[in-house]
Amino acid sequence: MQKDFGREGISKGLTILAVAIVIVIAVSGFIVVYRGTLTSSITRSSTRTNSSTTTSTTTTRDGSSISSSSTTSSSSSSSQMTSCSSGNETTTSSTSETTSSSSSSQNGNQILGQYPTGSGPYGVGYDGAPNGQGPSYGNTFEYIANSGSNTVSVYNGTSLVTTIPVGLCPTAIAWDYPSNFPNNYLILVTNSGSGTVSVINDTSNTVMKNITVGKNPTAIVADIDNDYSYVVNSGSNTVSWIDDSTLTVNATIPVGSDPVGAAWDDLDGSLPGYIFIANNKGNSVSVIDESTNTVIANVTGVSSPYGLAYGGDVASPNDTLYVTSNGTSSNTVYAVAINTTNSIPTFQVTNITVGYGPLGITVGTVGNSSLPMAYVADYANDSVTVINLNDNTINCTLTGIDNPFSISFNDDYSYVYVTNYPGNTVTIISVPSSGSGVRPG
Repeated sequence: MQKDFGREGISKGLTILAVAIVIVIAVSGFIVVYRGTLTSSITRSSTRTNSSTTTSTTTTRDGSSISSSSTTSSSSSSSQMTSCSSGNETTTSSTSETTSSSSSSQNGNQILGQYPTGSGPYGVGYDGAPNGQGPSYGNTFEYIANSGSNTVSVYNGTSLVTTIPVGLCPTAIAWDYPSNFPNNYLILVTNSGSGTVSVINDTSNTVMKNITVGKNPTAIVADIDNDYSYVVNSGSNTVSWIDDSTLTVNATIPVGSDPVGAAWDDLDGSLPGYIFIANNKGNSVSVIDESTNTVIANVTGVSSPYGLAYGGDVASPNDTLYVTSNGTSSNTVYAVAINTTNSIPTFQVTNITVGYGPLGITVGTVGNSSLPMAYVADYANDSVTVINLNDNTINCTLTGIDNPFSISFNDDYSYVYVTNYPGNTVTIISVPSSGSGVRPG
């Protein structure tokens, strides 16, 4: 059976949908309104691979050739697949019962089940800094962006706490704790359909401000050391740089074609580091130097990059970026070793074989031995692949997870949350005990 949400598949689907609309109108007189989708290329395959292979290349690019990147809006809003609602839908949380999972524990990972969210759960992220990397205030919440119901579901462990109305078609979550917002964290939510970022106060779990950014913002990452956020505008091939202390946009940075993902590399914990942007159509990752907020290099040798996670705090060697590839029939995660000896970084790319259709990725150290692990959402395989980052081998594969899309640890790294897009649930996985966290990104 094929699970295909590529642009070709969407085109065929729209043709079928158009025929269906004509039939419905002719027979029953109903008026059907279709709202556009943001699409991406994934082909479903019944084959599951648990081996790992490596091929290495080295890529360097002078930043001077990057500064002229096009900012022309692309004909397709984004490579991500999101159905944006009109804003007239009811924004209440789902009351469906938890669905138990039949999967057994694998290497200490236990699938607890599927838990209710709003419609079209898309992005997911936690609230609070792990391992004492932030102040003691803040809650232990997980935030889930529901693209179909224009809401954010808030979880504490396996309990649904509340549901927050936000902008149109929310897609991604980040957090920060600027010093001028005492005793609370800020939750930042990209609204792809509104072209805004909703700022949620985690104490009241209400929206305190909406910030206008570029076209179709689909991803976001925060530099929590310097109180900056970087918003990926897939519809305008740009990144909006937000000062989180003032909640204003300070600059707009041109990047590659169809940017869809972001990660932060803070090299020493205080000075500005690098922001990485996955350019899905451009087959590259733009590297933004935070000291100048310009693109200084591109990682090439990566096909259809999608999800990003920086593993510098947990992986060996340090300064490693992990990149999922969502190209047709792809089953690859790229481990990008970053060499910062020179002013312009260089990169060595290694391929890791996972399940088909990898999208979201998150990293952390888990278990009594504090093993560095990456958890990868294999959308086309209905699975999550766990990678041991010490040697980039497969630790285990968790199966039976419906449509795994985005993925994130919680703040104390006891759970992994996996959105089941385009359904209305999130799968919660209990991970091996005595783990520890890393910085976001």
